[in-house]
Amino acid sequence: TSAYHELSEENLHDILGINLEAPMVLTRLALPAMLERGRGHIVNISSLAGKSGPAFQEPYAATKAALVAFTSSLRASYRHSGVSASAIVPGFVQAGIYPRLKDRAGSAPVLLGTSPPHKVVEAILDAIDRDLPEVIVNPIPVRPLLAFMALCPRVGEWLSGKTGANDFFRRAVEAGNRRQTP
Repeated sequence: TSAYHELSEENLHDILGINLEAPMVLTRLALPAMLERGRGHIVNISSLAGKSGPAFQEPYAATKAALVAFTSSLRASYRHSGVSASAIVPGFVQAGIYPRLKDRAGSAPVLLGTSPPHKVVEAILDAIDRDLPEVIVNPIPVRPLLAFMALCPRVGEWLSGKTGANDFFRRAVEAGNRRQTP
């Protein structure tokens, strides 16, 4: 995690490649066999960052927002073919990079909470079973906040800042910068 202007072009390409290009290419490769069978389900893992655009997460947030749009387009394109897609949109998950960021930042954004990994797995299975377009995984309901952000962007931006996510990522970047300073 870095300030956007400090990211290298290589780092930007890595983030785009891993978070967006790879799922799109894999989907293109998997679709012909699914269409031939007349069934299949693609699951893309997005993030609440793609819905809210937190500070210091520009490339990550952009790729995760793009995955939601990509998934929506897939659903529209392949409707009635037996092939569908779902976007899973977790907030902070108690696994992966989150624990390292939490250690670096010193504390977590308490208002959003964190989800155990098994909740993400449950969401994936539910999305496939019920053919859901999108499933948000977060211990507190955030869809009303996201809707408010869409309807009233300026107030939504202020409310989003109150969740603590922006400060969390800011502290993680600042701690990372202190570690790199000789």
